[in-house]
Amino acid sequence: MNPVSGAEESSDEIRQPGEVEPQSGIDSSKLVKPQDAVKKIEKYLRSSLDSKAYLVDKLRDGKIKAYALWYWPVRDINLKNVWSHKKPANAKHKVKINRNIFLGSKTWREDLVNWKWNAGDFYCIGKLQKRIHIYKNVRFDADDLNFLLVSLSEGDVQLSSGKGGRPRRDIARDDVWAAVLEIYKTDGPGAFRSHKTAAQAIAIKLKSVSRDEKLGDASITPIITKARRIISLARHRK
Repeated sequence: MNPVSGAEESSDEIRQPGEVEPQSGIDSSKLVKPQDAVKKIEKYLRSSLDSKAYLVDKLRDGKIKAYALWYWPVRDINLKNVWSHKKPANAKHKVKINRNIFLGSKTWREDLVNWKWNAGDFYCIGKLQKRIHIYKNVRFDADDLNFLLVSLSEGDVQLSSGKGGRPRRDIARDDVWAAVLEIYKTDGPGAFRSHKTAAQAIAIKLKSVSRDEKLGDASITPIITKARRIISLARHRK
């Protein structure tokens, strides 16, 4: 599945700004099927259900990216009909999933048990509960997953409350971790050769992030320390 740039938006599409992002240049060998990702995570967690919740929670937090072969929203929020909806002509093809859709969901924990994990078919009820977002043939970023697996091997298992709203400081912290992942993928381990170089790279990344609350150096420092330890472990595992 190699996502490509999407077509120009048509006026009759049912879409909220930022729901999906057409992608290009994504190597299908760098993508992992949902069920395969769950099996890898399950080595560290108690059950398949816990592993699924952990994976989706990290998608919500921006710590792992996901892509869908097809995406479309529907206004019918009756879950009995969710898998009966046919793909419309204006469905989006090969897209990056916007984590904010899942972040705003109040029912994602309940919903994930009804998803078709083997096929990679997910749905998400929007924040206002006026529409369901349907994603077909979902895949997760392999590099992000490996990063999470190393973190899990260190005993880092943190799940959010699952409620729709989250403290702004938690979101700001997620921005730092998202920056760490992006820097690691684009610049490699060398960007974390010292605390100073990592801090400088993160500061540059965060300039493009607009939040009501920023994290101070005291809060960013332990994140950098942990990231450097995780990266060091990952390098030794290769």
